[in-house]
Amino acid sequence: MYRTKDDRFIAVGALELKFWQTLCAALGRPDWASRHWMESRTGNRRRQCRQLSVELAALIRERTRDEWVALLGPLDCCVAPVLTPAEAAMHPLFRSAF
Repeated sequence: MYRTKDDRFIAVGALELKFWQTLCAALGRPDWASRHWMESRTGNRRRQCRQLSVELAALIRERTRDEWVALLGPLDCCVAPVLTPAEAAMHPLFRSAF
């Protein structure tokens, strides 16, 4: 989970390479695509992943949660808003279950 500009959060689950590559392209950071944890060939994988996470966190802080959802929601990159309980209760997926 990453904190956004409005102190809300988005969840990023782009663990598979194809989702990560889509996310990097949408973020305007295609250079990050080769830094995916599965692509790292060096012995410093853990340090590299931490550094990338710090860089991603800084980028995510530049926009609000809803701005990120508008940009990334339509894409297949495993990003979702972290909802409050009230927002979750109003979400179409929750409402359709009852």
